[in-house]
Amino acid sequence: ATRFERDFAGGRLPLDRTDVRVAGTAPSIRVLPLPEEGRPAGFSGAVGRFTMRAALDPSSPAGGKGVRLVLRIEGEGNLEAFDTPSLAGLDGFHVYGALDDRGRPVRTIRYDLAPTREGLAEVPPITLATFDPSPPAGYRIVTTAAVALPTQLRAAAPAGRGAGTGAAGEDVGARAAGR
Repeated sequence: ATRFERDFAGGRLPLDRTDVRVAGTAPSIRVLPLPEEGRPAGFSGAVGRFTMRAALDPSSPAGGKGVRLVLRIEGEGNLEAFDTPSLAGLDGFHVYGALDDRGRPVRTIRYDLAPTREGLAEVPPITLATFDPSPPAGYRIVTTAAVALPTQLRAAAPAGRGAGTGAAGEDVGARAAGR
C-alpha cells in the first residue's frame, strides 16, 4: 500500500492494498534437546521463567485433621506441559492427592495434606526445577516460602494412624523412601 488513513483508534488503514505472493524456501527450525549437564533431580519438563507461591485454602479436608495447600505457578513458558510437582517426599506430611487445573495464565494445584507427627508449625518450602531459556539459559530452582499451619493442627495428633502412617506411627512415605 502507498496511501493510508487513520482509523478511530489511531491506527493506519491501507487505501490501495495489493496482496502478492512471494515464492521462497520454507524456513528451517532446529530444536535442540535440553542440556543434560546441570539438570537437577526432579526436573519434570518445566521450560520458561516461572514464579510460585503457596498458601492454605480455608476449606480444608473433612475432619479438620489436614490442610489443603494451594500452589500457584505463573510466568512465561509451557505452564500446561510439565508434570504436576510431586510432594511425595514432603517431610512430616502425608499427601492424599492433588487436583491440577493445568491452566493459563496461572496454573493452580491443590494438594490435600495431613501431618504425620505432632509439633509441625509449617508446610516446608515447595521447589520446582525449571529450565529458563532466557540469557543466560540454564536450570533454575523456583521455591515458595514456608506456609504456617493453623494453630489447631500444630498440636494435633497425626491424622489417621494407618492412613499414611505405619503401625508404630512412622511415616510410611519416609519408610518407602529409605529414611
